[in-house]
Amino acid sequence: TQKFPAIIFAHGLCGPAVLYDNLLVELASYGYVVIANQEQETCKSASLYDPIRSGFAAMDNLQEASNGKDMLQHLEDEVDYLHSRDDVDASKLALVGHSMGGGAVIDLAAKLADSNPGLVQA
Repeated sequence: TQKFPAIIFAHGLCGPAVLYDNLLVELASYGYVVIANQEQETCKSASLYDPIRSGFAAMDNLQEASNGKDMLQHLEDEVDYLHSRDDVDASKLALVGHSMGGGAVIDLAAKLADSNPGLVQA
């Protein structure tokens, strides 16, 4: 079975993965298995028809979407998923992120360096 390198992509705050479709497809066209986190990608906004209730709902949603610990856990789950695939070369894994996702992949790289020495390379 042929094994391919993989890329984990983490989006920015309130940036759904679909916004990065062109980039992700381009990366995949070079022979990478690409996985993009779709958790925490949607932010709500207040409605003019019910500004108070919808405003509080939007603030709650933003708090959930901006939870860095949750994003880090989702990314760790994606690493585990890619390691479970027979078609992925686990020694060739790239971490890519935009904005909040960029910070999250740095945190993930540090955590992986501790838990899996040698996995993360510059």
